[in-house]
Amino acid sequence: LAGEMDRGTMDLVATLPISRGRIYASHSLLILAMGLVMCWGVWVGVAIGRGILGVKDVRLDLLVRVTWNLYAVFVLIASFSLAISAMTSRRGPAVAAAFFLVFYAFILNVLRAIWPALDVVAWTDFLYYYQSMRIVWDEAYRWKDFAVLLSLAAAWWVAGYIAFSRRDIPAR
Repeated sequence: LAGEMDRGTMDLVATLPISRGRIYASHSLLILAMGLVMCWGVWVGVAIGRGILGVKDVRLDLLVRVTWNLYAVFVLIASFSLAISAMTSRRGPAVAAAFFLVFYAFILNVLRAIWPALDVVAWTDFLYYYQSMRIVWDEAYRWKDFAVLLSLAAAWWVAGYIAFSRRDIPAR
């Protein structure tokens, strides 16, 4: 959305007889559908490779759980990025904010491994809720982690929806 505003094409899109809320929702649905294909592409690739190589040690039922958790993380990052994009008019700040979220998560995740004192702030890192090895070890879904990831995603989506629906899009 910020890229469309940055290029000046959003004022043309905004002249169409479609509400801003529907524009935001259609962007959201497209991103979620694209993410579904990307996340499940990993599972399909493993299933195909398992069939070609004849390897039966890889349990696809556990990989299904990991894939759904990966999709929940994707939904959070996509919702955050879309919300920030809806709140800004320039692509640069929107990309920088999304990059900062992912960079912060990776740095905190690495530093927590070597400095246990950072476990106090672990809850601020979305990777804390994406623990694929725990899913495999426990052989169960981690519903609390799903709930946290999807609740945060919903909150960011609603914030972006409200911001985009109410904002003035300047003409170029």
